[in-house]
Formats: sequence, C-alpha cells, structure tokens
Amino acid sequence: MTRAGGSATSPLTPGSLLRVNDSEVAESDEEYDVVPDHRVRDAALGFFAGASSAILVPGIWSTIVAALFDTDTATKAFWAVLLFLLVPAYLIYREPSRRFGWSMLLGITVTIVAVVVAVVIFLMVLTAGENV
Repeated sequence: MTRAGGSATSPLTPGSLLRVNDSEVAESDEEYDVVPDHRVRDAALGFFAGASSAILVPGIWSTIVAALFDTDTATKAFWAVLLFLLVPAYLIYREPSRRFGWSMLLGITVTIVAVVVAVVIFLMVLTAGENV
C-alpha cells in the first residue's frame, strides 16, 4: 500500500509524505520545519476556552469557597473570581498568544452578555404573566 508519493518498495516515512513522487525530493528538510500558522484554529479554541471558562470558573470557585468558609466570608471572597480575567489579559500581552487571548476575551464577553440577556428576558416573561 502506498501513500502520498511513497512507492511500494520504500517504507512509509515522514519524509516520503513530503514527496510529490519519488523523483522529486526536497533539497533540504529546513523548508518543512516552519510551524504553520493556524489562525482559525487558535481563534476558535480561544473563543470556546473563554466561553467555557466564563461558565465553569465562577461555578467551581463558588463551590470551593462555599465548602471551605462560612456564608459571609464566601460572599465576600466570591468577587476574587474576577481575577481569572487576568488570564486573557496576560495572553494578549504576550506576542505568540495574542490572537488566542483576544478570542478568549471575546468568548468571555459574549457568554456573559448572552447570560445577562437571557436572565432579563426570563424576568420580563415571568413578570409579564403577572400583569395580564
């Protein structure tokens, strides 16, 4: 069985996958050592990481704080969860992860706005039934 330019007699190696056919071999392997730029993948992963962290981090934090402290202390310590916003800020600061950081911040923002809008609509529907 052959793949991507490998012949039936030569074993399948990573280098054989780079050949167009057996007669055309790259001059040097340095041409293929460049890390590809995955802009869409980085943006999508950042967005969904931000969206999931906007839901999971406050929930996990409040569970841990409520289990460890009394109600008054847990209520005051809950606002420390906002420190998780430093993660996308740090990612935006660093050059290699800037796109991921902006996408993560966008995911956090969109998720928070969607949750607030959903709660407002729910409350409007709930109170509209009482006024009729």
